[in-house]
Amino acid sequence: MIIKMKINNPYELVGKKVVDQNGTPVGWIDKTWNSWNQEYPGYFYGIKPNDNTRDTYFRGTHKLYPIYNDYIQEVKEYVTLNKTINELSR
Repeated sequence: MIIKMKINNPYELVGKKVVDQNGTPVGWIDKTWNSWNQEYPGYFYGIKPNDNTRDTYFRGTHKLYPIYNDYIQEVKEYVTLNKTINELSR
């Protein structure tokens, strides 16, 4: 069961480190934007992958990897996702 996390200010997440469900470092949140699709209300976050993640899972791309706010499980000093890096890179 996935519990939806309520995020009051999505812009506070910019610059935070991102880890997957297993604690594997993914990168950091570089950008946030409001969803324009009525089927997915909320926010999207652009994750800037770290070197290892980029080379291993995202074929060396330097683009931001977008995630929807439902993928965020927990926010502390870093952001924990409710998916693994393998699930994100499919």
